[in-house]
Amino acid sequence: MSYNTTTTPQTPPLRPIHFPDAKSKPQLRIVDTSINPDEAHCLDEDDIDNQPCSPPQSPVSSSPWEDASAASTSASIPSTPTTQVSIHEPLLSQHASSKSQTVLSEPITKEIKIPSESFGGPITPLPPQWNLRGDIYTFSFWTSPKAARSLPEHAYSPLEGVTSFADEAYSRPAGGLSMIQILSYRDSPIGPYDEMLVAPGSFDWERTEADGKKTRGCNPKITRIYVSTPNSCFNGRTNWNVPKHLAKFVWDHHADGTTTIKIYPHDDPSNPDESQPSSRPLFQTTFKPMSLVPRFPFATSWADRLGFNTTLVMPPLPAGNGTYGELPSTNRWIKLETKQYCSRSTAGWYDIAQPDGGAGCGGIENFLPWLGRWQVGVKMEDAFLSFDVPQEAWEKGDKLDDATTTSDDKNEDDDGKEEELRNKPEAGKWNTSFLHDYFT
Repeated sequence: MSYNTTTTPQTPPLRPIHFPDAKSKPQLRIVDTSINPDEAHCLDEDDIDNQPCSPPQSPVSSSPWEDASAASTSASIPSTPTTQVSIHEPLLSQHASSKSQTVLSEPITKEIKIPSESFGGPITPLPPQWNLRGDIYTFSFWTSPKAARSLPEHAYSPLEGVTSFADEAYSRPAGGLSMIQILSYRDSPIGPYDEMLVAPGSFDWERTEADGKKTRGCNPKITRIYVSTPNSCFNGRTNWNVPKHLAKFVWDHHADGTTTIKIYPHDDPSNPDESQPSSRPLFQTTFKPMSLVPRFPFATSWADRLGFNTTLVMPPLPAGNGTYGELPSTNRWIKLETKQYCSRSTAGWYDIAQPDGGAGCGGIENFLPWLGRWQVGVKMEDAFLSFDVPQEAWEKGDKLDDATTTSDDKNEDDDGKEEELRNKPEAGKWNTSFLHDYFT
């Protein structure tokens, strides 16, 4: 598979910011930091319509599956190692009268750096379909409805955790089959990179169709995910709504065949621009293969055949203050089916005891409150993965009809709902209660 060889720095796809109450047009000031500051120029209001760049915009993908080359030319940004973009947003004076309002100009400055080649190179929007190849370290576990309603704070990144992405009125955790995966891609459309994701079960959601009818579902959701390059971070957010953030991955392959992996996230609350990794890992694990178990083929599609729904439904994402412009927002929901397959998988144990008693994840010794230290999982060697165009996309999600149920009502229903999840087989599919008993 050929890699993208673009070397010219590019900026994320952009969309306009509208100022309905403003009496004058905003000004876009582009500063090339490699030249003398006195040489920088500001576009006057009379000239802004004659410029090749569009009005003041923010790094948000409005049409994530358009041609990448067209999207990347929506603004003229100097090709320098560091580009500073200042948006002068007209603000109305609070003391101005309704008949004669004074327009103030207050600059909002955002410095966007161009990732170095060693960090994956310049951000290049690349729409799906993506085909990838690499190793996957994965283990599954069961999340009960009661545990799902009490997800720990670190189940979400600090950015998404305080926004509608984590709002249980629109996407309410329901529990079920869950997983943690750590992936090392050696071949992808944007080159090699590493990834770690947490998907703690399924989430209820609802939407209103054009004819007024309600559609409701319960699908897995990735609540937290890390990658090692800005390119992967940006494209994962714009293409598939996955809440990616940057992290440093440390791999330690031991002589006895075990592998220890540590993930140091950039989205530490003390690091608002996510420019540096945290000094301590959010998550670490050691994979120990079972030497007496032969290797075997494995595919995530098997879970569907066993009666589990593995199709993701992801809410819109908020914009973040990333150093490289790698944290754009999205404005639609998506439904996505992912595929993973390999011909040689190795069964093994995952030791998920966290260092310092879980200091990096809220003091939880085994990362999530309901998990034991040792988890059974697999290592998928030289696996093939595909991420296609989302099956569906819609602009608005509805509040769930029973989102106002009190906590006491929920606790009374927990046992019955969990029993239903365990014992109710779907028509034409296997009963899956044995997997619950196995993983717990």
